[in-house]
Amino acid sequence: MNGKRLCMTSLLAAALVVMPACGNTKAGTATAADTAVAMADKALPLPEVPDSIFDPMDRADYVILHYWDALPPDDARMGDKDFLDASFARYAAQFQYASDYGISYAVTTLLQQMRNYPAAYKQLAELARKHFYRRGSESFCERAFIVWMKEALGSGVLDDGDKQRYEYLLAAAEKNSPGRAAADFRFTDRAGNVRSLYALPKAQYTLLVFYDPDCDTCHDIISRVRNDKQLMGPVNSGRVRVLLIAVAEDREAFAADAATMPTRWTVGFDESRVEDNDIYIFDTTPAIYLLDAGYKVLLKDATIDELAEYAQSVAR
Repeated sequence: MNGKRLCMTSLLAAALVVMPACGNTKAGTATAADTAVAMADKALPLPEVPDSIFDPMDRADYVILHYWDALPPDDARMGDKDFLDASFARYAAQFQYASDYGISYAVTTLLQQMRNYPAAYKQLAELARKHFYRRGSESFCERAFIVWMKEALGSGVLDDGDKQRYEYLLAAAEKNSPGRAAADFRFTDRAGNVRSLYALPKAQYTLLVFYDPDCDTCHDIISRVRNDKQLMGPVNSGRVRVLLIAVAEDREAFAADAATMPTRWTVGFDESRVEDNDIYIFDTTPAIYLLDAGYKVLLKDATIDELAEYAQSVAR
């Protein structure tokens, strides 16, 4: 198994629910909840939104734009790591409700205001990585992370070491992201034929799943796909192709596992070493992508619930 990626635990997979474009709702323990409350008590309060703003998305845009107004960059509290982390967590939690424009404008405005305060600037950049970049984060928001890093990397504020690290993370976030063409790769199918993504017969949609044959969670989620009538209807009609790619070392294990998969599915063994060569970057398996007929990415690192929600939206 690739050292950069782990198989999600069954507990985490069971806790996944429908997620908005930004954000990750998970079941929590009493201890985690107590910690969150304690941290919130130390955090900056949310700004009051004018009564004249009614739309929920517009209200969220206002909150993320004005959240830091009460904390000048030279405020002594900027040096309190617990306070700053708790405040950023509260701030980041609002991004799931904000518009793309609101996110871009709020982030660029904040960072431009912070340029003359490099220590605070760097602290916020690291907090953006912590809260926006990690898929398991309560406030995961890849679009916010991309905007943040693009602005920060062009600011001249970051040290060379931070720039190198953030450049890699930005490239990872942008790779195979929604709206971009999915990277092509080669695989050997269960009949022993070497094929590639782009050479497959055209389908309206492709459900691309990278998995590890030894990953129990992968099989749990694959089983959910197989038993979901809403998802399997378009598969059985030919509108959706399922492309299941094993990212593993053991070809024999793959062959035994592939034999158990539905015959309608295209199942293959990764020949391009997509992880080792950074063709696709994911922290956990399974990693699920939904592609359109031209192999443009529609969903990245999708959950089953997100797929079902998308299937509902296109069926209307």
